[in-house]
Amino acid sequence: MPNKHSTLIGGSSCERVMHCTGSVKLSENMPDSSSSFADEGSMKHSVMEAILEEDKTPEEMIGYEEFGHTLSEEDVQEAIIPALNHFKEVVKKFGAFDYATEARTKFSDLDAFGTVDILGANENYTFIIDWKFGRGVAVSAVDNSQLRFYAGAGRETPEFADMFSRDRKIVLVIIQPNVRDGDPFTYEVIDHDELDIFVNKMKFAVDTVLNGETSLDPGKWCRWCKAAPICNVKQTMAEEILSRNIKDPTIDADEFGRLVRLANEVTDWAKGVHKFAYEELGRGHQVTGYKLVDKLSRRKWRDSDAAEGIFKQLKIAAKDFTKSELISPAQAEKLLKSKKHSFDGLSKLIVSLSSGTTMTDASDKRDAVKPLGASSLNLPSKPNSKG
Repeated sequence: MPNKHSTLIGGSSCERVMHCTGSVKLSENMPDSSSSFADEGSMKHSVMEAILEEDKTPEEMIGYEEFGHTLSEEDVQEAIIPALNHFKEVVKKFGAFDYATEARTKFSDLDAFGTVDILGANENYTFIIDWKFGRGVAVSAVDNSQLRFYAGAGRETPEFADMFSRDRKIVLVIIQPNVRDGDPFTYEVIDHDELDIFVNKMKFAVDTVLNGETSLDPGKWCRWCKAAPICNVKQTMAEEILSRNIKDPTIDADEFGRLVRLANEVTDWAKGVHKFAYEELGRGHQVTGYKLVDKLSRRKWRDSDAAEGIFKQLKIAAKDFTKSELISPAQAEKLLKSKKHSFDGLSKLIVSLSSGTTMTDASDKRDAVKPLGASSLNLPSKPNSKG
């Protein structure tokens, strides 16, 4: 097959392309975008590579600069060391293994490639490990298309083919130490038969795109699609949700659930429209009715020691210009761990207070809370067809 796929599909885009083949053509002329968060994540990836390949300590990497970001002591404590500890969990669970970092993999019959953060193997397992340093969106290794793409490409890369003997299980790992609401360490173990199914589906999607038999199919994969702001399916969904009255008594629980999912899709689409408009303004293009302005500034001391000295010269009492408060339980736990002290004594003094409730998908592992009162909407479930 000719090499036509370098910009068609990759690790981060394969889930979208496999589900929404029409997004490929729709995205062709959309400008690429980056973010400060992505650049910060890239910097931390480089730090992890230096630690694992050059035998650097996390502390030695403090001050490392890349992509306009500098690794701080806080980064080391909250991201780098936890990531390394989770890496040790992989070794503890599956045994030590030889590995390569930033391993470039490529499918033999497609110009589709990917770079794996850690690709390794021991006698029983092949390992695909991906660092994620984002805080907001939790990413799970379970049924993860990006990791399976890397495994499929790695298996077809001559340099790494011997790591993928079919008697080995394949361990797919996501390590995301900074995630706010989710598991920082997830993994899935699959066999080669399961990987074969994925690769065949992925290559079928590529052939579908090349043959021009594409369709638009919105879903969770739209979140990172460059073309989402101009997708007519998304616009149609927005029109439908705006046309519905959610207090319509004929809407049952199933239909209401569908409308909520539709609203979520539209909300993400609207955010994408705002983001695209912001980027267009940043590129010097006009968006009628909008402009870029500086955010409200927050004043801070350029030299806090010098400011403190002036207060003292003025005979101002220290208690009047300094404030202190007890550190949080999370900060205390990290402090005691760094000092090799037990946290048990303080843990008895902690109470967990919920800030309220939030709506989430029914598959969320947390228990549902008991409603405080009856709903103002009467939303019966559809009758069971089995009777």
